[in-house]
This record gives sequence, C-alpha cells and structure tokens, in this order.
Amino acid sequence: MTQSYEQLTRKLVDTGLRLSYDIADTINSTPRTERVGSMESKLKVGVEAQWAKKSDVMAENIAIRYLRNLSEQIERKIIMVVDPRSGRTFEVGNYTRNDPIYCENDSIDGTKILDGFGNDQERGIYRLGSNGHYGTATAFTMPTKKDVKDVAVGDFEVSVMIEANPTVHRTHPTSAAAWRDEAGDIGTYENNRKYGDFYKLRMSSQTNFSKSVAILDFFSAFDETSAVEGMKELAWNAYKRLSDRNGGGAFDVCRSYALTSDLLAELFERADGNIEPRGTARVSINEHLGNLVPMYPIIRGAGGSIVDFEGNDAGGKKISEKRQNFVASSNDAIKNHILGQLRGI
Repeated sequence: MTQSYEQLTRKLVDTGLRLSYDIADTINSTPRTERVGSMESKLKVGVEAQWAKKSDVMAENIAIRYLRNLSEQIERKIIMVVDPRSGRTFEVGNYTRNDPIYCENDSIDGTKILDGFGNDQERGIYRLGSNGHYGTATAFTMPTKKDVKDVAVGDFEVSVMIEANPTVHRTHPTSAAAWRDEAGDIGTYENNRKYGDFYKLRMSSQTNFSKSVAILDFFSAFDETSAVEGMKELAWNAYKRLSDRNGGGAFDVCRSYALTSDLLAELFERADGNIEPRGTARVSINEHLGNLVPMYPIIRGAGGSIVDFEGNDAGGKKISEKRQNFVASSNDAIKNHILGQLRGI
C-alpha cells in the first residue's frame, strides 16, 4: 500500500493521540492502590525489566497494541527504542521492508506520581498522594534505513504529548502534537479531544528573562549511576545564576516531577489570542537524549529551540549519545541570555 507523506503523517499523529488518551483513561479509572506493584516489562532492560512499575507496564501494553495496529495499516515495521546505546529495540509487526519507522514512547511520564515512593506496604500505606500530574509522550520518525544507533533527535518528525490528568478548568494546553507539512514546515498544535479540532500553539515572545519563569530540571545531576564528577557543582552554580531575578536570572524557577506536565503548563499557549505562557525556558543537566525526542519537534514547531550549553542544536545529536546538558527556549533572545549566564560555570 502506497501512502503519501501527508497520509502517513496523519496516521502517526492519530495513533499517538489515541494511544495517549487510552492510557490516560485506563490509568485514571484504575483505583490508586491497584496501580501499585511490579510487573515484567518488554520495554525496559536489566533489573528494571523484571521489576517494572505496574502502571508503566499497563501503559506500555496499550501503546504496543496501538502500534501493532498501526503497523498493519501502513504495512511497515515499527521499531520501539528501548536502549539506543546498546542498540536494544522492540519490534512491532512482521514486515520485512528495510525502511521501518522508529518510535520513542514514554508511556508514563511521572511514574512515581502514580506508584508512590517510600511506600510501607506491610502497613498498607502508599505514599502517592500528590498533585496528580503525569503525562505520556510518543514520537515517530518517518521511514528510514538508519540503524537505531545512528538515529538523531531531529529525525523524529511527529510527536504527541498529553497531560494525562488535566485540571477541570483549562489553564494551559493539555496536549501538543507536532508534525511537518509537505513543504517541510513544522507546526505544533493543541488537540481538542472532544471535537477533534487542532489549535496552533506558540511559545512566549518575552525577551526579558527576569520577567518570566524558567523550568530548572537538575534532577539527574544527582543521579548516582549516570552523573559524572562535577555535575552537582554545575547544578548548584547554574541554580545560583538562573534563580537570581536581580542578577540576570528568571523571575522565578519551578520544576514538577513529570516533564510533560511541566512543559505544557509553563511553555505553550494557543496562538489565536493575546495570551502567552509565563515560562520562557527549560534548562536541564545530565539529560537523557530520549527525553529530548518528543519535546524537540514540539518546541521547534511552536517557535522555540533546544541547544546544548555550547549552543549546538539538539536535533543533530544521535539518541545513542551520552547524557548532556540542554537549554530549551522560546526565542533567540532568551536562549542567548541563558547561554551567557551559564558561560564559565
């Protein structure tokens, strides 16, 4: 079956949205204490595969089901990225064509919000009371002959994020979908689930960093398995500079455990009115390249950029590369200001 670029793109966007909404509906309708526990995962490695969180596995199985259906529709194999550094993947579909589609899927972004941590199960206590914010993210390449180790962040042209447990009254976009049109231009849109409409999203036009909010994601700077020497000091120094609103920093800084919810709440708003988001940037240290994949086309499609601390565009980074440090910003003025603040730390 031959499909046009536009037809294939629409199928990828539709699949990303439908599997995300199905995950949200399933998880949200499951009693909280029934989401706690461990199961074996097809999409994790090592010990994590044997003792994966139950909510993660529930969501992964939903994603696999939708991707299997997509593979049958487009008659092409879907390769889910598991561990690009080792080359481990999970293949969906039995098609033998040599131009599969790669999929980066974070079925549950914010697992600890659903599963809790420090639980005392002997006493029947689950410490998962929280703001309830979690999300899902799925990104696709177009058909490619690349090996997984050679796939770059910028090769993922279609991306979908949703906030899986949004507020009753809308205060920010609860979803974002990005794709390229046939002319090669990328756009980012909020999906109205009820009516199926799409609304163009934009980032802030604010160029004064001290009049905006920044997301500082330094969580992984303190990771005992992946953080290298000096990473903690880098995080402390970056926080000092970027949180000093009277010395070149943002008006305020924030971070929530679920990356997807953070991005949607702080950095985007619909482009059809006079309301803009208060946030202008997200700065991350020791970032897993897989985390960048779904956000890269969404931020680019809304007018922003993602660069490393040296100013190099993240799109050229291979997903198999080691963890790095990045700045996602709404415009060049904010990007250049932050890079200046970080210089020399």
